[in-house]
Amino acid sequence: MFRMFIRRRRICALALTIVCFGFALYYHSFKQRIQVKESAQNIIPLTKYVEKELISASNVSHVGDQKRDQRIPMQTVPPNPFKKSNPSVNYNVHAFYYTWYGNPKNDGKYLHWNHRLLPHWEKRVSNMYATGQRHQPPDDIGANFYPVLGAYSSLDPEVITTHMHQIKQSGIGVLALSWYPAQKADDEGKPADQYVSILLSKAAEHNIKICFHIEPYKGRTAQSVGDDIKYINNKYGNHPAFYKTNHPHKPDKSNLPLIYIYDSYQILPDDWKILLGEDGSTSIRGTKNDAIVIGLLVEKKHSEDILTGGFDGFYTYFASSGFSYGSNLMHWRDLNAFATQHQLLFIPSVGPGYIDTNVRPWNGGNTKHRDNGAYYENEWQSALQVQPNFVSITSFNEWHEGTQIEPALSQKTVSVEFLHGKRQRGTFLYLSYGNDPNLYLDLTKTWVEQFEKLSGNQ
Repeated sequence: MFRMFIRRRRICALALTIVCFGFALYYHSFKQRIQVKESAQNIIPLTKYVEKELISASNVSHVGDQKRDQRIPMQTVPPNPFKKSNPSVNYNVHAFYYTWYGNPKNDGKYLHWNHRLLPHWEKRVSNMYATGQRHQPPDDIGANFYPVLGAYSSLDPEVITTHMHQIKQSGIGVLALSWYPAQKADDEGKPADQYVSILLSKAAEHNIKICFHIEPYKGRTAQSVGDDIKYINNKYGNHPAFYKTNHPHKPDKSNLPLIYIYDSYQILPDDWKILLGEDGSTSIRGTKNDAIVIGLLVEKKHSEDILTGGFDGFYTYFASSGFSYGSNLMHWRDLNAFATQHQLLFIPSVGPGYIDTNVRPWNGGNTKHRDNGAYYENEWQSALQVQPNFVSITSFNEWHEGTQIEPALSQKTVSVEFLHGKRQRGTFLYLSYGNDPNLYLDLTKTWVEQFEKLSGNQ
């Protein structure tokens, strides 16, 4: 009995040795296959390294008085190499779009690419930086990424055509156009209304729609916004690319323009109620100028202000998660519940990341690293969890705040006079999306498809 037990142990030990030897051979072979596969796919996690390490002064070569230019030649990456030649678009997905860029060829001078370094509200902090100084395009621009299209003009028909093609291929159906009334503009650009007609024409060619994102301007009131909506309806309302939609919670609001109002909280709710309330003295409700008007929610209290003011819904805009109450992903479920309870639209704004230190050098605390697309995907996932009727994207091309999904160069350096916003010369390395300039267009297409599958939104 004992000898039989020993014999069985020896047999078991021999069998175990054979199994272990076989497993070792299999593991070695498997590991080699994985290494070969990774090598073939060229998987290099560049984005996280570039964004978190190379931007620091210790990792970027300072040129001092040598004026050593480490500039890398402009890449000729195709702006939109997609597999599908005729993709559909989703009109419930909106991307914020900016037309404030200019260059000498098309505009007589650079606009916005030469953005000045903005001051901090505390003079003590501002004095630490070269605030007021301007970037020097075309290589030195007011952004932390550099566009594949270079320091382009928003009036260039070829640029607009390329943008529309990229937008269509990514599945976005609507551009929310940053807009000022005729003859008005932001501090760095030209009047935005001049861009609308060509954008509508190019959008129509690509089956894209345009809605309006009314910016703050000097003298803006609820009444002036009412005049703006009337102007927009009268001038552009019959264009085939002018966006109209239905309010899913209010059957009487169908086939109406959708208007975003940026910084709507700057005007008192009671003033908005005169324009947007059913019984307001100058109400647009039930008139030919009626619209689905969406306010910006920054603080928690703004939800009640939006309800009181007569808005049809609210959006969150900011791509820096946690920067505001509205941009905190943890609050989206409660915000959606509030909206549903009061028959309002909740339009969460998703973004790929945030960095604005090439225009606000003191604002590094609000930077949100892209993590090779992981940040963007988390934002999309959080949005879809609340099953919204619409999703907005911040942004297609707001380069100053680093929220763009427009293709960016994989690598570019430039000699600058004010490195990291300070009064020191050196070499600045632009951030990248890793090896794929089109990464965020591809990710957007993937998540738009998920949005359609989960909600039936098309």
